[in-house]
Amino acid sequence: MLVSVRSGAVWSLEEAVAIMSNSQLGTELSGEEIAAITAFLETLTGEIPEVTYPELPPNTAETPKPETMQRPRSAEAE
Repeated sequence: MLVSVRSGAVWSLEEAVAIMSNSQLGTELSGEEIAAITAFLETLTGEIPEVTYPELPPNTAETPKPETMQRPRSAEAE
């Protein structure tokens, strides 16, 4: 079952750590590992910095288009 942690569907940090380790690392953590990571995360304090994203210029007819990348040929194909 796929659960999005960012959607608010998960309410405990322990459950979020377990889900994220599985979905992002492809591994299941032990209860001890989950507890250690959760304990560490709970020590983090401070103000959350404001993030300002750059504003890109509008896309026009003069905007350069990216070049199509070519896959390198493997040695086996030669």
